[in-house]
Amino acid sequence: MTMSSFAAIITYSTTGSQVCIGSQGCGVATQTIGGSTGVRITFNPIASSTVNANPTTFGSFGEVIIACVGGGTACGSQSLAGANLYLNITQTLPAPGGVANISGGVMAGSISGTASSASITWSVPNDVFIGGANGISYSVLNNPLGLVPPSVNSGFTSIQATITDNATGPSPVPEPSTYVMVSAAIVGLGLLRKRASK
Repeated sequence: MTMSSFAAIITYSTTGSQVCIGSQGCGVATQTIGGSTGVRITFNPIASSTVNANPTTFGSFGEVIIACVGGGTACGSQSLAGANLYLNITQTLPAPGGVANISGGVMAGSISGTASSASITWSVPNDVFIGGANGISYSVLNNPLGLVPPSVNSGFTSIQATITDNATGPSPVPEPSTYVMVSAAIVGLGLLRKRASK
C-alpha cells in the first residue's frame, strides 16, 4: 500500500532580479543596447506565486521581453552580447527556521546572439536551494533558453521553472516480508482467540 504525504504549499517571488550589462548590481530590470534604434531587454518578475509541490511542480520565474526601442522589428540584427539576467529567488512560505522571509539566492544567465536569435545560458548548477538539501529547490527548466524575437508574440518569453519540495514525497512502501509478518501475527491472534473461546 502506498500513501503520499501532504504536499508543500510554496510561495515565492522573483522581484529584485536585474538585467545588467556586465556584472550584477545595476539595480534595474530594463536595459537598452544600441541607443535609440537598438533593443530594449526587460524582465517582468513574479511578484508572488503560490504552488503546490508533491514533491515537484512547475511554475514561472517571470518573462523576458525583447523589443525594438522605436517599435517594429528593425532591430533584429542588434547584438545582445554582454547582457546578463540575474534572477533573484525569494521564498516566503514555508519559512525555514521560522524566519519570515528567506532570500534564496541568485541564478545568473548570460544573454547571447542578436535580437532575432537570442538565448540565455544559465550558469551550472542552474538552481537555488532554500532551507538546505531537504528544503525547496528552484531550477530553470530550459538551459539554454531561446528568447522570442520582437517579431513574434511581441518578444515575450516565459521563464519556466521546476520547483521541488525535497522533504516530501511518497511514503516508503513496506517490503513483502513486512506484509508476511503482519499477516502471520493476525492469523496467530485469531487462533489464540478461537482457542480461548473453547
